[in-house]
Amino acid sequence: MAPTIICIALGLLAGYLILLFSNPAQAGNVFRAILSGGFIGGNRGIGDVFYYATPLLMVGLGVAVGFKTGVFNIGGPGQFVIGGYFAMLTAHTLQVPRPLSWLIPLVAAAAAAALFR
Repeated sequence: MAPTIICIALGLLAGYLILLFSNPAQAGNVFRAILSGGFIGGNRGIGDVFYYATPLLMVGLGVAVGFKTGVFNIGGPGQFVIGGYFAMLTAHTLQVPRPLSWLIPLVAAAAAAALFR
């Protein structure tokens, strides 16, 4: 537990130092906005945090599973982007029956991401 808290604190400190170096006049305001961003706006703000964090969490989970099994793969974010692109491309260009409208883009995304590796 302690190493996790130390790593989070060091990451926040590094981010603040970068903000301080790039724009000293606004560093405090920006850092405060980053820390409170998900809590402003009630349920909408928290929902936005989950909306934007979910792809990152999924990529991180995929990389963690790979590392745990001994497979080294640093192409996770690229595979995610390629998969998303091909899912949208397939969904918008192919005229498929309604029950398969989610399955065919999903298979296309998985195939494109697997080939990207």
